[in-house]
Amino acid sequence: MNTVAVLLLIDLPVAPRITLNQRSGVYVKGEAAILTCTSLGKYNGSPFTFYKSSKLMNRRLESRKLNWLRIDHISEGDRGSYCCQASRSVSGRMRQSQLSNTVEIIVVDQLPMPMISVDQPTGVYLEGGQVILSCVVKGNFLGKTYIFYRNSRMLYSNQIIIKHHTGTFSVTTASQDEKYQCQYGTSINGRWLWSQLSEAVSIIVAAYPLQPSVSLSRRDEVFVKGEAIALTCKARSPYLGSTFYLYRTSKNKPVKVKTAKSSQPAVTFEVSKLQEVGMDFYSCSYRKNVSEREINSERSENVKITVVDPLRAPRISIDQATGVYLEGETVTIACTSSRQYHRQTIFFYRDHELLTSQQLFLKENTATFKVAEMSQGGMYQCKYGTTIEKRWLESQLSEPVTVTIAGPITTPGISLDQPTGVYLEGEMVTITCTVNREYNGQTYSFYKDSRQLTSHQIFIRKNTGMFAITTVTQAGHYQCKYGISLKTRWIESQPSDTIAITVADPLTQPRISIDQPSGVYLEGELVALTCFWSRQYRDHVYFYRNNQMLPFPQLPANNNTRTFIATSPNQGGQYQCQYGTLVKTRQLLSQLSEAVTIIIADLSKPTLSLDSRLLAEYGKATFNCTSPWKLAAITFSLYQHGEKNYSKVQSVSARNSSVTFTVTNVNRFDTRSYTCQCNAHVRGRLLTSAQSDAVHFKFKNNSTGLGAGMGSAVVLFLIFALIGLYFWKKAMGGCVTLSSGGDFLVLPQSIGFPIDPNPHRLENSSRIHPQWDQKISPA
Repeated sequence: MNTVAVLLLIDLPVAPRITLNQRSGVYVKGEAAILTCTSLGKYNGSPFTFYKSSKLMNRRLESRKLNWLRIDHISEGDRGSYCCQASRSVSGRMRQSQLSNTVEIIVVDQLPMPMISVDQPTGVYLEGGQVILSCVVKGNFLGKTYIFYRNSRMLYSNQIIIKHHTGTFSVTTASQDEKYQCQYGTSINGRWLWSQLSEAVSIIVAAYPLQPSVSLSRRDEVFVKGEAIALTCKARSPYLGSTFYLYRTSKNKPVKVKTAKSSQPAVTFEVSKLQEVGMDFYSCSYRKNVSEREINSERSENVKITVVDPLRAPRISIDQATGVYLEGETVTIACTSSRQYHRQTIFFYRDHELLTSQQLFLKENTATFKVAEMSQGGMYQCKYGTTIEKRWLESQLSEPVTVTIAGPITTPGISLDQPTGVYLEGEMVTITCTVNREYNGQTYSFYKDSRQLTSHQIFIRKNTGMFAITTVTQAGHYQCKYGISLKTRWIESQPSDTIAITVADPLTQPRISIDQPSGVYLEGELVALTCFWSRQYRDHVYFYRNNQMLPFPQLPANNNTRTFIATSPNQGGQYQCQYGTLVKTRQLLSQLSEAVTIIIADLSKPTLSLDSRLLAEYGKATFNCTSPWKLAAITFSLYQHGEKNYSKVQSVSARNSSVTFTVTNVNRFDTRSYTCQCNAHVRGRLLTSAQSDAVHFKFKNNSTGLGAGMGSAVVLFLIFALIGLYFWKKAMGGCVTLSSGGDFLVLPQSIGFPIDPNPHRLENSSRIHPQWDQKISPA
């Protein structure tokens, strides 16, 4: 038979775990300790048991509830080791677990309350000052950590420096009655224990007594000798009603003490009249009690005062010693002082009224203004002002000077006798200075280019000045002015406007020429007149005949030749030329050139007439050839015309314009015709006329012989009469001058008998005219 072994496994309770509500196990007497027993297995609601030092705990003060135990008001007797045990019913039988872990309860006394103190017995600190708090614990117990509080709020490390049992911090803001406390703590078996807060200590933080300010009644800090000064010393809030101390220079002893009213932050110190010239320094401080602490400020910054002598009155003067000015003149007033300052300003007054910059022009220490009206006269004074050490000071007024305004004297006018102002050398200049008002004792003076002319340069008579132009240096700008004595002042007018005098070079006499050297032109020929001069002018040239300007258009200077066609002897005469130029606005003309003579020759054919009364009886014929020429010597020629040509029969020179040819041995039955022609040398040029109209014989019977004889007798009588007249005139030594009706001049006439070179007999009896070869003087 087999034996079966049965193993019964009994599920015993697992050992529980015990914990404290204070993990460190440290409790202060009077605190409550809670022990908690926690089952680590299946829990069926069975009770737990607690042990102290292996003894079951059943004290009445112990409060058990399920799995935890509460010890109220723990005391020294509760110190010890604690554990717990769980129980469980197994098959109806109560089974006990093993004991739990143990925990240690340490009971300590409560930390004593510390005492707090400050390093300043009065408890009053200044802004920015350092406060040292001390936290003291009685007995030998020293804390490890100290905490400080301000007005029940903990101060952190950024607010206070804690070293051992002291705390140090700086106060930055003024405050009243701030309360400080302290507390300390220590660690026991890992638990921090803290004492109660100390009693509070009060601190007053007073505002830092800032340096006071000191100020003067004058911001520029400059005073004049004899003046009084006022210095104000001011404290910063909240130091109202402080006591102030005034110090002079660097002395420690105050010169004045004064307490402000309770609501006032400052006081004013009065310093009597200053007598010492120079610089001085003042400063101040204040003092005030806050609670039981006396608070003193630093000294203020020094304030400098400068005492100067008063400015002396200046001296005023004017540029016109008489004090008399004319309207339009400029008055210059000078204000001078015995001492010159770097920057000074001058003020001018008229009749005690300040003159503005609109009334005068200031420059340095002088004032100028232009007299515009009589009201500008009056009493003038001046004063000056300057800045000395930042202060503006003004002198007293100067003594007055009197300015009298007189009526203006007018500016004269100036004029020349030559309106153009252009003169030639040798001409006389007359300058007239005109004034529209008469003054007694007027004196005139004349100026050239702003320099006064002397009596050697100009002759002055009353208001005119005269001088002759002798050189081109007399050209320039001329002015005049006059002077009069007005009251006590000699016054000269303003110079007149300038008037320019130009001295032009004299125009040289031109020279005239013609293209025909002889000066003799035939009708129909072109006459060319040319005017020459030695200098180029930009104007015109003019031509004259017998002192009368020719009606040619004015010729420009670059064309000095004029031409015309000879159409009439009336165009002959004495020709001259002249040129002109414009200097400024004056037209200058040269002298007339020397004259050249132009003769316009009349080449009209002569007239031939025949006297045939003696032809039948004597075989003789008389031809009369008359020329229209008015010349002194003419050569006449008689031509006989044949069937194919003509031949010269006779030629004779005569001193008049008519000759008579006598032809003898004429065949009474001759039917040929005759003509005559004349030529002459005029001023070197040979002039030849056309042949006259032809004439021929006309025969009559013998009854005409008696008439022819009587005619011959008459001719003979005339010839002898003319011969007698010729010799009578010659014996008288004179000549007869006749004028023609035209433009030619008929010169003296005489009677002569030319010698006939021809074999034929020539009888000539006529009036003759001398050669036209003399100059024509201008009218």
